[in-house]
Amino acid sequence: MLTLTSSTQQVLEGLDDHRPASLRVLLIDDDHLCSAQVRRLLQQDRLEVESRVTAEAGLEAARQAAPDVILLDLELPSMTGFEALQLLRSDARCSHVAVVVISARDDARTRAAAFAAGADCFLAKPLSQDEVRAAVLSLGGRGRLLRDREEAASVLDALARILDLRVPGSRAHMQRAAQLARRFGEWLEFSPEDCLALERAGWLHDVGKIALPASILNKPGPLDAAEVRIMRRHPVLGERICARLRTLGPVLPVIRHHHEHWDGSGYPDRLAGEQVPLITRAFQVVDVFDALVSKRSYKESMPASRALEILEAEARRGLWDPSLVADFCAATRAGELDTHR
Repeated sequence: MLTLTSSTQQVLEGLDDHRPASLRVLLIDDDHLCSAQVRRLLQQDRLEVESRVTAEAGLEAARQAAPDVILLDLELPSMTGFEALQLLRSDARCSHVAVVVISARDDARTRAAAFAAGADCFLAKPLSQDEVRAAVLSLGGRGRLLRDREEAASVLDALARILDLRVPGSRAHMQRAAQLARRFGEWLEFSPEDCLALERAGWLHDVGKIALPASILNKPGPLDAAEVRIMRRHPVLGERICARLRTLGPVLPVIRHHHEHWDGSGYPDRLAGEQVPLITRAFQVVDVFDALVSKRSYKESMPASRALEILEAEARRGLWDPSLVADFCAATRAGELDTHR
């Protein structure tokens, strides 16, 4: 039974907070009829909608669980929408949330004051259903994307730090693999999305190792059969860990399949040839190259020229995509990938 360190377990439990979910909308308005209409409209898009009738209750709800979008009426009892908006923008827990101000006052001064206070959008009552839907879906989707990117970056950094503590020197390998994988993807003219997935794969391809015993990860000599079986679990464990973060979907095939072989002799699923996704096959070449030129607990480093020769020999034996190995070796020898950066 494999166990995790407490710090590792905390990071993994935190990832549960980032599982895919519908956009969450908080409506702060004491106009019950308007609130009911907006709720019905947004629920047609399967959005999660909460309602509060006072600014104080709305602020508390936003602080407890920041929504993706807040619809905030300016005319509220006891505290104006302007005051509530200023408090939202000054609170780190919800300062990033998109706010759509709604108001029966539709004059230039009110609009200007709303935007000056930090509103992202202004809608006048009576509300247009099309405008409400467009504002909520656009601002909510954009905000979710930005937060996902920030969350992904912070989680990548946390996982990389944990793995580096368990396998000293692994962070340097991850960084080199990430940079070189992106450069190789760009040289192959992959899409920007695939290049980003390659870069993230550099950081995350071995993340499943955080669940493996350090005695196996840092063993100076060859692993025995039982240890090999444990080590070969790391692609599946890594996929399971990263599947909890919604932005890492494109990286999952690389994490799971970076130890498959062109001839079907790899693991964990014994995929062969083009069954292995293209960006995974491209990443494999980069990963093997960096492993060859790097010093490890069980081996010394070697010159890049010798590493390229080994890559070509392994491609002839059926381990790696021969076309991509040829591309990588040609680009490296021509100095086009700058493998020394």
